[in-house]
Amino acid sequence: MGHQAGIANFENLVDWYFRRGVTTITFFIFSSENWNRSTEEVDFLMDLFYTELKKNMKHAVEKNLRYRVIGSRDRLPKKLANMCDKLEQESAENTGGTVVFALNYGGQDEIVRAVNAAIENGKPVDKESFETFMDTGDLLPVDLMVRTSNENRISNYLLWKLAYAELLFIPE
Repeated sequence: MGHQAGIANFENLVDWYFRRGVTTITFFIFSSENWNRSTEEVDFLMDLFYTELKKNMKHAVEKNLRYRVIGSRDRLPKKLANMCDKLEQESAENTGGTVVFALNYGGQDEIVRAVNAAIENGKPVDKESFETFMDTGDLLPVDLMVRTSNENRISNYLLWKLAYAELLFIPE
């Protein structure tokens, strides 16, 4: 129920932020650790994400928004992974702001995958070139992370991009 309630006002929330000058907003919708939840809950969430991403294509066109999905797609249901690809492709040239979904995402996992990609590349890297191997490489550093739900932790979220971010923890 909480996921459905959160999604119900998603487009209004995105529009509100962009009207106030925010250029990129990232939502942590499913962590790589969330696979430990019950099969029923995971299946429900995967179906919910598919339905909502499909709906977001219309929003992307109407509002000229670019959508990105970060995280590993290897465990996602095929139709959801394909929907992520389609949403990114169809909104890639939009310039009204960027909406990022962290789906099957974990900050440590992103860094490990980037390290392995850099090793495969076979050339030394510096901070800037290393970022090109990351899911978030083309995204700006995070200025502000807002965390709700009475949690005072970052929960493996955007570890590299949060290096100099302001953190705001909001109680329920």
